[in-house]
Amino acid sequence: MALKVGTILNLYILLLLREGEKHGYELMKRLEPKVKKVSTSQVYPFLGKLMKNKLVEVARNGGKDKKVYRLTKEGEAFVAKTCAGFREMCPESKRARRKA
Repeated sequence: MALKVGTILNLYILLLLREGEKHGYELMKRLEPKVKKVSTSQVYPFLGKLMKNKLVEVARNGGKDKKVYRLTKEGEAFVAKTCAGFREMCPESKRARRKA
């Protein structure tokens, strides 16, 4: 799989989609408290890359022609692998898991 998660914004998008299906505007609203400036030029191209790599599919069309995105099985595996990679980079998270 050639897709890489290059920004924290993209990681947040993946984590939000892991919670369940969402449309682009909902993703942007949920991202705003975590990332100062979120624009359509950041969110929709990444969703397009996810679709191209068959990691996300359009689950249904919501009201007003809104596409609702959800992770595919491949997408769920990609998110798990990506999260594991981030845990490996953060030794603090390893210690916290051992204590739990």
